[in-house]
Amino acid sequence: MINSLSLYPFYRETWGYFDPLAIAQLSPLAYDDCYQPKLYKAPDDDQEVLPAGGYLKYGLEITPGSLIWGIYHVTEDTSAPGFVFSVTDMSLGIELFDKTPDLFVSNSGPGFFPWLMNGPYPVVGSGLFSVEFWNNSGGSLRCNMIFGVCEVVTCKY
Repeated sequence: MINSLSLYPFYRETWGYFDPLAIAQLSPLAYDDCYQPKLYKAPDDDQEVLPAGGYLKYGLEITPGSLIWGIYHVTEDTSAPGFVFSVTDMSLGIELFDKTPDLFVSNSGPGFFPWLMNGPYPVVGSGLFSVEFWNNSGGSLRCNMIFGVCEVVTCKY
């Protein structure tokens, strides 16, 4: 079965074969009536510009029962220092990312293709996540992450 991720024109089964394996794990969600796609952004638009050396802690609430499958993030200049971020699941006390450079999850190529997790991450408990940003650049910088989520909905079954 073909899904929209495998139709991405710059997708290739090459080095490491990560994307095909991740897509195989995630593709059944595209056809599941119990989930609908939703994007969650951290932080709010009026908080995302941080001054040089700035820090921001943001509380992100995702509907419990949902599944996080990837991150959308575009870096304008891959040669300049950007920001680092941490994402912590507050219900379980698990750090999904710990002071990770934004270049790790960015897609600076053509298009807007997400960075895929190797499998869906279940949102449990309160659904609250702590997302922290540190601006490491020499000037003001737009620091944000958009999380691709399959939000749980009432099933027909």
